[in-house]
Amino acid sequence: MKFEVACEGIMFSDMVIREQGTGKLSLIGIFTHFNSQGFPFTSPPFYATIFLTNFGGKVGPFDVTLRLEEPKSGHVYNSVLGKVDIPPDAPPLEKNAAIELPMQIPPTRFPEQASYFVVVLVDGEEVKRRAIIIRSVTAK
Repeated sequence: MKFEVACEGIMFSDMVIREQGTGKLSLIGIFTHFNSQGFPFTSPPFYATIFLTNFGGKVGPFDVTLRLEEPKSGHVYNSVLGKVDIPPDAPPLEKNAAIELPMQIPPTRFPEQASYFVVVLVDGEEVKRRAIIIRSVTAK
């Protein structure tokens, strides 16, 4: 990586809408965990919106990968790849500027109740991880 990108946060949501014109994001149905009545559990598709910062000037293209991992073994249950490609004629980014990058995670099968990790990698280097909890509940 030619620059030190930092990830300031990861938000999980059911849907993301980007407003035309302003480019503002609306995160619909923000959550921290899934509830399941049985296992294995297959999640619905959902979004992980990551907030990247610490660019400082011109930024070339870079890859962003999200992995859903089992924390003890590191087993990867799902992986999503994206590319950030800022045009060369774009004005330089300020050091503290942020890019909001929503990435859709397809349905993922989780074998048991546990805390799993969503791991963010930029050009193959880990920059952030956040737990996503899959918990067992009984219907009432």
